[in-house]
Amino acid sequence: MSFENKVVLVTGSGRGIGEATARLFAEQGAHVIISSRTQAEIDAVAKSIQEKGFKATAITCDVSDAKQVESLFSKIAKEIGSVDVLVNNAAAFIAKPIDEMTVEEWDHLMEANVRSLFLCSKEATKQMKPKKSGAIVNISSLAGVVGVQKFPGSSCYCATKGAVTLFTEALAAELKPEGIKVNSVSPGGVDTKMFREGLPHLQPEMVPEEIAEAVVFMASEKANRAIGVNLTVGG
Repeated sequence: MSFENKVVLVTGSGRGIGEATARLFAEQGAHVIISSRTQAEIDAVAKSIQEKGFKATAITCDVSDAKQVESLFSKIAKEIGSVDVLVNNAAAFIAKPIDEMTVEEWDHLMEANVRSLFLCSKEATKQMKPKKSGAIVNISSLAGVVGVQKFPGSSCYCATKGAVTLFTEALAAELKPEGIKVNSVSPGGVDTKMFREGLPHLQPEMVPEEIAEAVVFMASEKANRAIGVNLTVGG
């Protein structure tokens, strides 16, 4: 696989799955945009990638904020080039019984996990349509897959990831005629800060690098026949 001279934006790439994914794309020749709300984290990741001789640029953004997302994509297009691959990885996690979940926490999950997906996909589509090419890979979860056993306290999180899965399927049908492929990757338990802090009583079965491999594959030409596919990993 090669992404030579491709511009790849990975949201939530200051750590965890996003960081591992950005690193792998960079190793494949892409100019990777490292983005999250935490400047120190993305600066460290970008610097580490650059020190290895690969291309990376750090740009802060709260991807649930429409104005910031518009600014992010505009800056990328002006300074680097239009986005070829978008990985919607940024997400939040709250495990809490439904009767204890606040409206503010529900809204936070929906904004971080679903609204951000819409905003970034919208802007990426604007840049991909003129080229009649591009790939969007959404990071969902086994929590958003029908039939997979769920754990107590996950109803609100599962609702957001179910939305991600169906959004992917519908958007793929919409953008296929435009030459843009849209797919998702749904991991099981991955050893990330979000998993360890949210589910300290559970043992993750995978590491971020394993999910990164799946994401890069789904964005590559090897997966050109995959349209609206939700690739489950682990479980």
